Parts: sequence; structure tokens; C-alpha cells
Amino acid sequence: MLVGALLALASACGEKREASPKLDVGEPPPVACQVDGECGAGRCDPLRGCVACLFDSDCGADFHCTDRKCQAIKPCQSQPDCAEGVCDLNLLECVECLRAEDCSGTAHCVSSRCVPYTACQRESDCPAEQRCNTGTRSRPRGAPNRSELKCQAALAS
Repeated sequence: MLVGALLALASACGEKREASPKLDVGEPPPVACQVDGECGAGRCDPLRGCVACLFDSDCGADFHCTDRKCQAIKPCQSQPDCAEGVCDLNLLECVECLRAEDCSGTAHCVSSRCVPYTACQRESDCPAEQRCNTGTRSRPRGAPNRSELKCQAALAS
């Protein structure tokens, strides 16, 4: 009887089945946590789970915490020292941007990082849970005075 069940199972493995859709997983899902102690050497981010860092102080002396990962600081004295980005002459390190013009496409510079946004003219141009800021024509600090309006998170009512 056991042999019969194994044979039936083995023959089922040979049957054609529809392939399951491939998922673009990118990074592994976050490990849920409540406190840092649950994250080994990492930190507990209540919104993202266990991460490498929350603040620069969580990383070594020559690192910054960027996107919850410790990234090496790239020192510079002038623009040619930076293979990517621009040289921040105040910090003497390479950064992604200093102003919106350093970013490509629909992105503005926030805290030395290019942050993409979705340009819109009406609500239907925006992803779900976002609204077109048609009433304010506001722009983030440091963003150029561009004519595009931007989708932004909808405020809770």
C-alpha cells in the first residue's frame, strides 16, 4: 500500500502543470520585530522589520545609514573625485545630489538623495492612495520651480 502511494505521488510529479507566476521578490520580506534584541546585530524598524541601521550612529565611523543599510562614505575634494553623484564641498564626500538639477527625470533632491515623484495634472494620473496636489502647486524644499504637479500621499480624513 505504501509502495502504491509512493508510485502515485511519483507519477503525479511527471504531470504537466501550469507554471506558477514568477514573483519579483527583490529583497527578502522583512522579519517582523518589536525590539532591537529580536534582530541580531541589526535594529528593529517598527514599519519595516529588522534592518541594518536606523541612524548613522548605528554604522561604523566611515559609513552612513542610507535606506536602512550602512553605506561607505566616499570622500572627495572636488567633483572629479566622484565617479557617481556630486561632491558636497561642505561634507567633503560624494552624494547623490545637492539640488534637483542633479537628479534625472521626475525626481527632486531631498537630504542629498534623488527622490522620484509622479507628475500629474489630475487625480487619475496618480497611483492608488495618492492625490494630485492641484490645489496648492506646492513643491518640496530644494525642488526646482517646475510646472508639473506631483502626486502625494492622501491625507487621512
